[in-house]
Amino acid sequence: CLSEAPSAEAVQRVHERAGHKADEIHAVTLMV
Repeated sequence: CLSEAPSAEAVQRVHERAGHKADEIHAVTLMV
């Protein structure tokens, strides 16, 4: 799953609310 959020904690909260906890969260830097 690819998620965009201000922090890893925010990603975790969204996944927990959806009923599927994120096992791993990795930051990916994108430069355009």
